[in-house]
Amino acid sequence: LDASEDATYRQMPGDLRALATDASSNTDFTLLTTFGMMAVELNDAAGNEVELAAGQSATLTMPLSAEAQAAAPATIPLWYFDEADGIWREEGSASLEGSAYVGEVTHFTFWNCDIPTDYVTLCATILFDVPAGDTINVTNLVVQIISQNFGTAYGYTNASGQLCGIVPANEELILNIFGHNDCGIPAQTVTVGPFSEDTDLGTILISPSAVNLVRVAGTASCNGTPVTNGVARVYQSGTQVGIATIGSNGAFEVDLVSCDSSELTVRIVDYVNLSESDDIVFAFGTNVNTGDIEACSQPLTQYFQLIIDGQSTLGDSVYFTSSIDALVVGGDGFDADGEFGFRVNPGSITLPEPLVVGTYTLDLTANASQGRSYVYSPLIGLYYITIDPPAVDMEITAVPTQAEPYTVGSIGPFAQTFQDSSGNVFTHDIEILFSAQQF
Repeated sequence: LDASEDATYRQMPGDLRALATDASSNTDFTLLTTFGMMAVELNDAAGNEVELAAGQSATLTMPLSAEAQAAAPATIPLWYFDEADGIWREEGSASLEGSAYVGEVTHFTFWNCDIPTDYVTLCATILFDVPAGDTINVTNLVVQIISQNFGTAYGYTNASGQLCGIVPANEELILNIFGHNDCGIPAQTVTVGPFSEDTDLGTILISPSAVNLVRVAGTASCNGTPVTNGVARVYQSGTQVGIATIGSNGAFEVDLVSCDSSELTVRIVDYVNLSESDDIVFAFGTNVNTGDIEACSQPLTQYFQLIIDGQSTLGDSVYFTSSIDALVVGGDGFDADGEFGFRVNPGSITLPEPLVVGTYTLDLTANASQGRSYVYSPLIGLYYITIDPPAVDMEITAVPTQAEPYTVGSIGPFAQTFQDSSGNVFTHDIEILFSAQQF
């Protein structure tokens, strides 16, 4: 793992807290500055893990990036990751030989060439500026922390916009704060420090990048009648960048952040008539008025329908994949009541290849404890419930052809009993209908 790559700090185990050999206690941590890491795992031909025999050692050669070589000391402590305690522990040292550190180890795991340093805990609360946007949706804002001497790390805010983590002591730090989908441009840059003790920066207000804010608005109708239940999807460069439910009067409004100025494509999905519009292309602009879009241009070919206790909701984002011994089918969608979805991932099933029309038995009990088969719908109060009957039937009524590349089928009906957080027991009759292009 190259210390000059930002991805290293997301791939490595732990958070670079470590115990040196001269630590005074099990909580006398130091913070590591890494020059490079290596993960070593050996297996024999049968797949069994191989370890060094007692009394034996192996030589590890750790290549260094050009950036690391410029500041690399002649010798450096070696550290291994203790998976049981979740920390790095010092064991041995490595010497600089040319453009690599070379050292001896007696066991295989993650190994790290690092210089220890003092650290402090730094906290902050990051919120959107009230006039500029969202004051609630502050979860998972990305904060990039840059130290001139110790490199770059990342943190993420929680549901309250709070962030806490360890940083090098006595170092000036640059905090680049990124909003949601702001195209890699920091919404705010703050220089803080140096700090010699734990510090809370308090609240930092940020604003989204106004230059990239786009609003797409219009109406949708089917043969002159307003669409009352559907969604408007906006795409750019082949990727969906925004979605909004359509109101009962057929009006929709999509707010999104665009990362380029390429043209926008709008597609309307009508859940009532199981139809959709053609893809309508618009020139890029910060305010796009689509006018009225005809939503019954063609049948809806990919959809799913959740039927719970006789009531149904429909979504149009669905996936289906199968092979000789695997099946995953699921989807998510929007309607007037909010988000909903389902996922069915049976524990064991044998499907013919290619798939043929027929009825198949899905064994869902094997995955019930993992929660991989579930439904989530406003019809059951927006609960996730695991699908766990002993067996559920899946009927395939149409298989892909060159002209119609869709798998059409149904799962159930079946009765599902679950208990809510208050101990109340509920039973629902559930059936899932779907039409999906296999991948």
